Amino acid sequence: MTKKSKSKQEDIKQDSQSFEQKVKWLETLYHVTHEVVGSLSLEKCLKTIVHETKKILKIKRVSLLLIDQEKKHLRIKVAAGIDPSVIRKTIVKMGEGISGWVAFHKKPIFVDDITQENHFSSSGFSGYDTKSFISVPLMFQEECIGVLNVNNKISGEPFYEDDFLLLKAFANEASMAIKNARLYTELKEANQRLKEMDALKSNFVACVSHELRTPLASMRYLIAAVLDDKKSAMPEEQREYCMLVEENLERLTRLVNDILDMSKIEAKKLTLDRRLLLMSDIVKNIKISFEGLAEKKGITLKTHMQKRNIYAYADQDKISQILYNLLNNALKFTPNKGRVDIKLRYETRVNQTMIRVSVSDTGPGIPDDEKKRVFDQFYQYQKGTSGTSGGTGLGLTITKELIELHEGILEVKDNLFGPGAVFEFVIPACDSTKYLKEFLPHEVRHAPPAGFAISMIILRFQFPKNAGLKVKDKILQDTQNILGKYAEARDMVFEEDNKLLGIYYGINPEKAKKNKIKIENNVQALLMDCQKNGSIKFQIKRYSYTKNISAFKTFITQVNEEWQS
Repeated sequence: MTKKSKSKQEDIKQDSQSFEQKVKWLETLYHVTHEVVGSLSLEKCLKTIVHETKKILKIKRVSLLLIDQEKKHLRIKVAAGIDPSVIRKTIVKMGEGISGWVAFHKKPIFVDDITQENHFSSSGFSGYDTKSFISVPLMFQEECIGVLNVNNKISGEPFYEDDFLLLKAFANEASMAIKNARLYTELKEANQRLKEMDALKSNFVACVSHELRTPLASMRYLIAAVLDDKKSAMPEEQREYCMLVEENLERLTRLVNDILDMSKIEAKKLTLDRRLLLMSDIVKNIKISFEGLAEKKGITLKTHMQKRNIYAYADQDKISQILYNLLNNALKFTPNKGRVDIKLRYETRVNQTMIRVSVSDTGPGIPDDEKKRVFDQFYQYQKGTSGTSGGTGLGLTITKELIELHEGILEVKDNLFGPGAVFEFVIPACDSTKYLKEFLPHEVRHAPPAGFAISMIILRFQFPKNAGLKVKDKILQDTQNILGKYAEARDMVFEEDNKLLGIYYGINPEKAKKNKIKIENNVQALLMDCQKNGSIKFQIKRYSYTKNISAFKTFITQVNEEWQS
């Protein structure tokens, strides 16, 4: 082999080693950069920078100083291999010492031998095992935010050019990570301050609203008393003034209540007092309260409800408020001689039974671009009204929040049967499964120590294949009515899959036994009237429970097994 070819092979070998070293260098830089950039906490970010610097350069001592722009000095924030007492007392003025010079001039320093460096006094360099050190500025754009110092290689060797280049490259990435962490910390602190201010605002609004409620209630009572006084010889003009005052007091009360509700929602202090509700009763009561207004405007107000009982485990006041807001809006936007419909029905999904309620009107409708905004705070859609709604623009916002608090969804759609809009919401229904697993155990746990009793009647029908749908529906509906004859306010009747479950509170076993015989006789008489060949069969069972917690598990297990079979 000639000298020339041998020299060429050695050059190739050196280039290959140099390339492998650079690849390794880039892999290391990528790894440590990934670790540092992922730290959004400033403290964690600084500690990660020092830890990774110590690891990649294989050194004993690292110090990271940040600049205090107001005081024009640097302080050690995180360090390794330096006594804590030194860290606490070290303050470096801009332009003084190694760190001060680097920060002031925004230039790195790479020194092979500190004793030969004339720019700095070597008297303050205690703790140096080797004479070589590197100090680089931490730059973000054109701003120096700190300095990173390294010295004392574990091997005892001096630093090399590759070490210097690696540290400078890492410092650039570390600077960006520090700035991001600082911004994140500042944003987090600002967000916390905003939350505190928002909480103060909500508390203030809640307090003011509460204080306004008392005088408003007093004024409403007094004005109502004046108007109801039959003996008063009040002139007609004064009576009209009083009626105007009463109307405005009611309006002001609604405004105060809306603001109070919104402040509770924002402060996440609005809670639900869940009870078992028969939704048809809620809808009927709300409809009655608006019949006067509908009649005054010549609006046809109709309800459409399924015959079967529809139960919800919900807050009665909140559900009433939801329906009140939706119906009030519908009547407000519906012109004279128009129509408003309220529909209530069950909706069966894969794993859950839902209640769907819709309120439709024949008003001007809502354009698609407005539909996204109608639930925003303080937004008021004016088309179709006299130009002012007289509200806060919070009604639909509060309605949506209340529905979502019930794990439901509120939507606005076009009226498919003509002009107008449809506001529709769904909430979970309290079906028999939910009742037996959740509601009933809650009732038992919170029942008084004595005097609690509950009985259940389960009826199961077997219809022949040729039985018509109308016959089935009639028998099930009539049987539900039979069970309902023995029900009081809290009692319930569920009908699912050709079976019925009657739940009766306060009924002791003896009375429940007598009621079962009466129900059985009534159902037999019903079947005699509905069929000629006697092919429809049924089974009836009774379960009773009195206050005895240890016996409840057995009771509920028996009922569940029978009901689900």
